[in-house]
Amino acid sequence: EKFVTWDDATNQWAVGTPPAFGGIGHAYYHLALDPATGDLYLRGYYSTTVKKKAYGGGWTNIANAPNNPSNITGGLEWLTSLNGGAGGLAYSDPAGVWTWNPSSNAWTARGALNGLGSFHTWIVAAGGFAYFGGGSEPASTKMYRMDASGNAIAAPSTPIAAGISAGIVLRHPDGNQLLLFAQGTS
Repeated sequence: EKFVTWDDATNQWAVGTPPAFGGIGHAYYHLALDPATGDLYLRGYYSTTVKKKAYGGGWTNIANAPNNPSNITGGLEWLTSLNGGAGGLAYSDPAGVWTWNPSSNAWTARGALNGLGSFHTWIVAAGGFAYFGGGSEPASTKMYRMDASGNAIAAPSTPIAAGISAGIVLRHPDGNQLLLFAQGTS
């Protein structure tokens, strides 16, 4: 495993030290970035451990994620509108959704979820909301939306199953919309 970064100012790639938790594994939806500070957050593979890499600094632990789902379930995303606009992490897995406040280093339960697959769930921040859902085994079109106050509600289903084995959900470059891609459809 390697931790590779790009420095725009020097036009260079750099290989740094990856976090130590026995394996990064599937990082696609287990990675979050605070755009205001450049701090990076990563949840470990088959782990509740969440590491923070302060911009320009090393890796440290934050409070453990509240649930230990399988290796590829449990999405982590930075939501700038949380905590009165100071931002925070949103974490979802098939059991529920939680938010993390950096000033208290604590997670708060925001609601139980149902209808998600047991693997490959997703989470994406767009337009001041965190959207999450999907999954495979079974493939799911279920989607939820969480607002800046941490209120999570059911949202319209995705038109095709979403989750890494079905479709991939990404934030549109405009920051306000979602894109859903799947092999053969989009």
